[in-house]
Amino acid sequence: MGFPDAGTARRLAERISALPESTVEELLIELENRNKPAVPDREPVSPKRRADNVREQAANDPDKETEFRIRSVPTNKKFDIKAQAETYLRERYRNKDGEMTCQICKGPLPFKLDNGQEYFETVPLFPDLRKHHPQNYLALCPNHSAMFQIVNGSRETMRESFLAIGGNVLAVVLAERDLTIYFSKTHIIDLRRSSTRSRAFLPSRHRRRRTTIPKWPGRKPARIRRSRVTGRRADAHKENN
Repeated sequence: MGFPDAGTARRLAERISALPESTVEELLIELENRNKPAVPDREPVSPKRRADNVREQAANDPDKETEFRIRSVPTNKKFDIKAQAETYLRERYRNKDGEMTCQICKGPLPFKLDNGQEYFETVPLFPDLRKHHPQNYLALCPNHSAMFQIVNGSRETMRESFLAIGGNVLAVVLAERDLTIYFSKTHIIDLRRSSTRSRAFLPSRHRRRRTTIPKWPGRKPARIRRSRVTGRRADAHKENN
C-alpha cells in the first residue's frame, strides 16, 4: 500500500489504532473480499436443452398454498415498547458526526429510510425477561441483528457476562467470530437496574407442570394445573368425592 507522504501514513495509522480490534478485522475482511475476482458467467453447454428442462420443471413445480394458523402475539401493545426502545437507542448511539451507529459495527448504519432516518433493528438483549423494558434492546444493523439472533454462541452466558461487564463493551461470539457489543454508560446503568431486580427473568423451564395430590381415604386424587410461566396455581383445587 503506497502513501503520498509519511504524514498521510502516520495519520492513517493513528486512525486505525483508535478503532476497536473487531472493527479493524471487519474492514480487512471487506477489503479482501473487494479484491477477489467476480464469479465468472458460465455459458451452458446446450442453451436449448437447458431451456427445455427449466420449462418442464416450471410446469411441474407445486402451486402456492396458504392456510390459517393461530399464533401468540403480545397483548400489551398500548405500551408500544419497541417504539420507546427505538427512541431510547436513537438518543444514545450516535457518533461525533451525529450518525446513528450499530452497537456491534460501531460505525454508521448501511442505509436510511425514505424519511431520512437511519434504519436499524431493535433486538432484545435478554429475551427471557418477564417484563418488556425499552432498555432491554440493542440497535443493530441488519447483518449483525441476524447474527445475534441466529448464530449467537454466547446466548447461555450473556446474562452473567453483562453483569460482570467492566467497561463499555460486552464480548460475544457470533457466527464463530469474536465480536463486542458497545454500551453507553447510561444504557448499562438502566439495563442493570431493570434486569437485576428480584424475579426479573422467566424460569429456565416454564412448561406447564401438574402436581398430583396424595391419596386420602375416601377421596380420589386430584390435579392442580399450574401456570406455565410462574408455576403458581392457575385454578382452585376441586375435590372429587
